[in-house]
Amino acid sequence: KRVPGAKQVEMVYDQWDRLVLSQDGNQRLASKWSFTKYDVLNRPIITGEFTNANTQAQMITAVAAVTNRYENTASGNGVGYSLNLTYPTTATINDIYTITYYDDYTYKTNLSLGTAYDAVIPSGFTGVVHTRLKNLVTGTKIRVLQSSPLQWLVSATYYDSRYRVLQVIGDDHLNNKNRITNEYYGYT
Repeated sequence: KRVPGAKQVEMVYDQWDRLVLSQDGNQRLASKWSFTKYDVLNRPIITGEFTNANTQAQMITAVAAVTNRYENTASGNGVGYSLNLTYPTTATINDIYTITYYDDYTYKTNLSLGTAYDAVIPSGFTGVVHTRLKNLVTGTKIRVLQSSPLQWLVSATYYDSRYRVLQVIGDDHLNNKNRITNEYYGYT
């Protein structure tokens, strides 16, 4: 892809026509590639960046050689997903920038988050958390860049029976937890 005033962006797609790798001019100088990993429903679950000096043609070959189509859920690795089934198979938690969770709240157990991100509906609010979800984002982990040790901003999103956002609990950059609750009036 070419845009005025910028160097060419090179992209690599997998055999299922999903964008797996991209590299802009600045990344090319540093031998870095951005990557995206997907789940069984082709939803992007992990994004990040890793170092590899290969050319676009070499990366196309490397991506085509990996026959697994998606990552699985996993526990005990701080991510909640496997990392070695799709390209890049050598990715680690240190390479990841964002993680997205869908459909349920099992990621909270997989990440050992305890009850800190559980929905708590305040007194006076009438909303009820609905847990039978399909294709909705239920949580995210966003890495604070250049943090040492790794620091993550975690959030959990809860929905009502009409799949409207009922409550969001999330970290901010000052290590606080923010809880936003929505109340819907009228048609229920």
